[in-house]
Amino acid sequence: MMIKTARLTLRPWRKEDLEPFGKLNADPRVMEYFPAVKSREESDQTAFKMQEEIDRHGWGFWAASLKQTDQFIGFIGIGHVNFTEHFTPAVEIGWRLAFEYWGKGYATEGAKASLKYGFEMLNLQEIVSFTPVQNSRSRRVMEKIGMHHHSKDDFDHPKLPENHPLRRHVLYRLQKEEWKNSHNKDQRNFHFAPVTPDQRTLIHGWFGQKHIKEWLHGEGLQNTLNGLEKSFQESSETTYWIGYDSDTPFAFLITSPEGIDAATLDLFICDLNYVGKGLAVSMIKEFLTTHFSHVKRVLIDPESTNQRAIHVYQKVGFKIVGEFIAKWHPVLHYQMELNVQDLLNNTYGL
Repeated sequence: MMIKTARLTLRPWRKEDLEPFGKLNADPRVMEYFPAVKSREESDQTAFKMQEEIDRHGWGFWAASLKQTDQFIGFIGIGHVNFTEHFTPAVEIGWRLAFEYWGKGYATEGAKASLKYGFEMLNLQEIVSFTPVQNSRSRRVMEKIGMHHHSKDDFDHPKLPENHPLRRHVLYRLQKEEWKNSHNKDQRNFHFAPVTPDQRTLIHGWFGQKHIKEWLHGEGLQNTLNGLEKSFQESSETTYWIGYDSDTPFAFLITSPEGIDAATLDLFICDLNYVGKGLAVSMIKEFLTTHFSHVKRVLIDPESTNQRAIHVYQKVGFKIVGEFIAKWHPVLHYQMELNVQDLLNNTYGL
């Protein structure tokens, strides 16, 4: 099985992962808080053991790769603690990434997905994590994903000798109910898929509603309908999307590439049951981090009088960078731009 996030794929190990895994395990910067760097043979054996656990249980410490390029970057996942201590038996969450991928939020992103899998799919009641006291970088990740530290839980790692400088470890915990309460707070199961021809009736019905016609009408409406039909008949650079909350379609989105590093966005919350519920910001963030994390900029151009939409876009992170009179509707529009890396930084707590 595989877990996909906005930017990562957590998957079974492959033979071609062994070489880059060996390099990161031989890097003193990566292994600073481990007893020693690993030889290539030791590194390979570690990967084999991780895959054996995945084969045995269906889950474990997965190989992590970038979704856009399939580049291996390390491992992230959950596994059984392999020693005896006051908190065992237990399942731990852990990660180890190549140095060049540090500071980009990948550990946090993959760890959050691993927690979700452990609590929802495996029905674990608690997940722990631990690291030497000195490892402030890993401790920050543990805190970002909602785990808690209590000094009474700290312990001396039984696999390290007395007086070893890394022997004293901190223990972080997270219980399922605590995670569930935090995770499900204002949480919606948003997902997105391109429009299909059998959804014409749904979309035409949406476009006939007063709150949509206020902002989509005349030439702009006709251009949208013509473009939608064209996309059904032939390949098109413009993609028309339906946004779903679980199985309920509620939003219509339009994207097009803009140059080599940007995309344009337009969107409408169409189902009246979702209008005015404060869901647009989280929906847009989910859409962009899931489908457009590979671009540098996203552009949007609301009418200057559509203050509600402008406020939503600003909360997402868009900034007004200009204004113009639109050909399809000759009134003042704002040019707004979002730096996607800023959105990813804010989303994943960099």
